[in-house]
Amino acid sequence: YMKKDAGVQSSAYIKFSAQGSNITVDNLEYNLENIDVRGRGTITEHKINAGIQADAPDLARVANLFLLPEDMTAGSVALDLSVKDLEFPVKKIPFMTGNLRVNNGFIRVPGLPNPFRDVNLVADFGGESATVQLNGLTCGGSRLNKGTLTLNNLEKPSISANFDMARFNPADFFAAGGEKFKLPELKRDGIFYRSSGELAFRSNEFVVRNVTARNVFAKVLLTNGMIKIPTVTMGLFEGEAAMNAALDLTGVSPKLLLSGAMSRLQSDLVMEALGS
Repeated sequence: YMKKDAGVQSSAYIKFSAQGSNITVDNLEYNLENIDVRGRGTITEHKINAGIQADAPDLARVANLFLLPEDMTAGSVALDLSVKDLEFPVKKIPFMTGNLRVNNGFIRVPGLPNPFRDVNLVADFGGESATVQLNGLTCGGSRLNKGTLTLNNLEKPSISANFDMARFNPADFFAAGGEKFKLPELKRDGIFYRSSGELAFRSNEFVVRNVTARNVFAKVLLTNGMIKIPTVTMGLFEGEAAMNAALDLTGVSPKLLLSGAMSRLQSDLVMEALGS
């Protein structure tokens, strides 16, 4: 996911002290081409407290280092973040203050077939709350127009999200022939069981293989270890479809309940999608 060519300037400096299993980082400085990272903090056996600042004013100069074409981006990234009581294993969202600004940026995530491109993001962290505003993002052929996410109460997180997409294709986010998705083990004292929230999702196009649904809207609720989807509507095969679903994760084995109805579908389009 990264290739450093000869002649690319880089440097690193760290000053730290250790006492038993506790490490104190007094100063950390790292530079790669025009990316500057600075930090300091403490690391104990189970917790991290740290402050980090990062600046990348011209991403076009380093795009090739991440195996991306230089014409992919000409944006910038600025980060100023303090993290308190980050636990391992993670049992709650850490206390964070600061902000992140991404202008026409990119993110390459290991395991995903496509990088996130054209990322325009503003995130503000206020300790017990956080707000993320996305004003554009592309992954493969999927394209997000706008998205917002707010978080309140770290002990019992309350999440609200709204995503408006021009096009969404799940295949853009999963490698072909990759491992099958498996739900992780969810512990009763974990973040998921203590969280609640509501998500609204819209997409002009929702593509699954050779089937394209249009004007998709879904409402998702999270509460008490259950994911409820009381509303899903879409245009499908020149007709209409509506459904609802619930995923119960409170038991030993997940339970999925699904019901719906379709009307005025064009049979020739259905048969064509089925390969008949």
